[in-house]
Amino acid sequence: MNKNLFQLIASVLTVFLVLIFENVYGVFNSIPICPKSDTSKSILLNEVKIIANKLSLIETEKPKRKKHYSFLSKAPCQIGMLFDDDLIIGKRIKNVSIYFDEKKKQNYVFQLLLFSKGKDNLPLTKLHNKELPLLVNHLGWNEFPVLLDNLVIPEGGIFVIVNFFAKSKFYSEETDRIAMGKYSGIKQFCFRSTSLNDWFVLKSFQEGKIGPMMRLQVEN
Repeated sequence: MNKNLFQLIASVLTVFLVLIFENVYGVFNSIPICPKSDTSKSILLNEVKIIANKLSLIETEKPKRKKHYSFLSKAPCQIGMLFDDDLIIGKRIKNVSIYFDEKKKQNYVFQLLLFSKGKDNLPLTKLHNKELPLLVNHLGWNEFPVLLDNLVIPEGGIFVIVNFFAKSKFYSEETDRIAMGKYSGIKQFCFRSTSLNDWFVLKSFQEGKIGPMMRLQVEN
């Protein structure tokens, strides 16, 4: 009889322990687990947003095309304009965009020159030693990267000049055409034949509101 009683007590204890285990296990299963990877992903996304903000670009004004205006000159010649918006001072130039309204010969190469502004509001000092040869790809806007990591736009602004090289005898009659466009305000456009000549200001079209179509992208 004692043996039967002992077996009964043992059975009851076993059932009791099983019930306790199932209840405890169920509680643990109901607790949501947040993997560490979720936290790391959210941090990574925040870092990406910050980096993206740092790499945002500022674009200068996009002029409106004026087809009835043109400025023709045979190569060699240098033509460009001053960029002096307050928001771009001290920034690094990422891209220069130029609008060409005449299709060039295949592999037509020209040169980009960057100058500081002098007291007479004309180009003064060339700001780089590295040559910046560029290639015209198509009619319309052509975007060119400026691979000068250490150059920032100085106080007073920067003159962006297109230098058209002298051509061979075969192409001597070809003219170089950057399309003319209208800006919202008066801009400083300039021109000279070669580096041996003096600069002069282009004010012939609406006193300086119409000139070569150029724009910049700078790192913010």
